[in-house]
Amino acid sequence: MRQPLGVSAGHLIARRPRTLCALDARTGKTAWTRPLPDVMQCDLVGSTVYLADPKIVAIGVRKGRIRWTKPLPHRTQFIATEQGIYTLADRGLKMDLTALDQRTGRPKWNTLVPDHSLTLAKYDAMDREARGLPVARDVELYLAQLTSSVVETGVWRRDGPVRRGRPGDRRPDTSERRARRPVAEQ
Repeated sequence: MRQPLGVSAGHLIARRPRTLCALDARTGKTAWTRPLPDVMQCDLVGSTVYLADPKIVAIGVRKGRIRWTKPLPHRTQFIATEQGIYTLADRGLKMDLTALDQRTGRPKWNTLVPDHSLTLAKYDAMDREARGLPVARDVELYLAQLTSSVVETGVWRRDGPVRRGRPGDRRPDTSERRARRPVAEQ
């Protein structure tokens, strides 16, 4: 069973158990496949697929070649958008928010966040219509504290302060905000 990630550069990118593949959008034939280890996350942004496991792996859509890799610290969250790649690493009492360059994987900036129980999320107005396909255009990043869950549904609630900023901002907005919607645990 294939789980489509999206279409880019004339290819439909799909995830199968233990395999990442690109199908030619015109013919439906397999253009390339790559073994897919137990990855935590798989995102298609532009002409690159980003995989996250113990490291971030950037794979070009056209040929399926690895562009770059970057090790991730244990317990690191990851989001890829058209504006950049963002990681949130647990450092004990603080968390390290880092923006990475999409072409090289090198850090562009980072900042310590003074709370160790945050989650990294993105909000994209187009996501509501995207039905799960990654459509990241003008995105806001949110740091939210997940502190409780509803036992009946198993859904986590964002009960703490939410910090937001646009990708590329050197310093995210740190004003406190309360999230109103529960977030499904992933």
